[in-house]
Amino acid sequence: MKLKKTPLKAIRENCFVCSGKSYQEISLCTNEKCILYSWRFGKNPEEERTNKKATALPTIREHCLNCCFGSTKEVRKCPIDDCPLYLWRLGKHPFIKRVETD
Repeated sequence: MKLKKTPLKAIRENCFVCSGKSYQEISLCTNEKCILYSWRFGKNPEEERTNKKATALPTIREHCLNCCFGSTKEVRKCPIDDCPLYLWRLGKHPFIKRVETD
């Protein structure tokens, strides 16, 4: 499994796989019901309109929940480790360690 450097690149790769590995098909995609649709070009869709940074992690999490029929347990146990979104499926950055406080 290759490491994805950013959630946006992971979304872009996921769309590439979904579109039959054709970048042209990504631009022609008409599936506006897909949660990843507005992120498919590997850019933050809100940033251009609002000039505010937003993260793709909640969007990836929602996509993974839909894939697993809403089961958080199934998302956590996901066996598809070659999925471009696998590292980001929990909605957290996998390379940042969180410090727990008491």
